[in-house]
Amino acid sequence: MANETDRRATAAEKRKQALELRRAGWGYQEIADEVGWANKGTAYTQVQKAIKEITRESAKELLELELERLDDLFSGLYEAARNGDNFSVDRALKIMDQRARLLGLYDQKPEDPTAEVRGALLDFAAGLKGLFGRNDTYGQVTDDTSGIADVPGHSEPGP
Repeated sequence: MANETDRRATAAEKRKQALELRRAGWGYQEIADEVGWANKGTAYTQVQKAIKEITRESAKELLELELERLDDLFSGLYEAARNGDNFSVDRALKIMDQRARLLGLYDQKPEDPTAEVRGALLDFAAGLKGLFGRNDTYGQVTDDTSGIADVPGHSEPGP
């Protein structure tokens, strides 16, 4: 476990060094040679990975900062909104809306409560199809009235 942790730390340090070298104008082959990678393709891949890590971390930090700001604004309005101040209610709702947008809550689709039942019925129907042959007409309703005399209840009494 310690070896894996050391390996990851070393890889992260190499990516950091490669990114700094790239910022300084070094070419990818030069970076690969300096850091100890096999070729410029590896250097390019690792530099891109370092950039994505920075971007992801920066975006996460910015989101946290914005959510904290919204929380601060909301806390100042909450009591007045609870006491019925219409302006505070309006502002509080706008803050809640912005928070939901930042968290992507509007993008999530609600769960379909019928999905499980629908899936079970589809499985059942598929199972039934396997029981009957292609030319088997048992239980099928047709518009053909040629065999209606054979059906009890239409023209003659049943048993």
